[in-house]
Amino acid sequence: MIRALGEEHAVLVSSHALAEVEGLCDRVVILHRGRVLAADRPAGLAARLRQTSRIEVEAAAPGEALVAALAAVPGVRRVDLLAGANGHARCRVEAEPGEDVRARLATDVTGRGWALLALAPLEASLEEAFLTLIGPER
Repeated sequence: MIRALGEEHAVLVSSHALAEVEGLCDRVVILHRGRVLAADRPAGLAARLRQTSRIEVEAAAPGEALVAALAAVPGVRRVDLLAGANGHARCRVEAEPGEDVRARLATDVTGRGWALLALAPLEASLEEAFLTLIGPER
């Protein structure tokens, strides 16, 4: 109903449920303690405030070996094993700000003889953007 109304009218939604706001609204204004902290499209705001880039990598490789290999790639800040079983593993990789490590990750994985099953950037959420904006005061 809100989306339908929004096609012909300006609709103001005030909510702390940021996941719902992100899926519902074309533009967001983040207010904190009476101050406007940011205004933009949800994806634009999240991308602008993202501190690191995140990539999900899946390969036909043992989990711990994949984590160690990805962590050694220049520009990688952190690697988390998300799932690993039967010789396949899926990891989330955080790169240093401004670094695009996707090509290096792909080269490293395939250079070790492992099949690269997926390599996809992960978008930051509106909630992550909000937490970045308000800082350590949370």
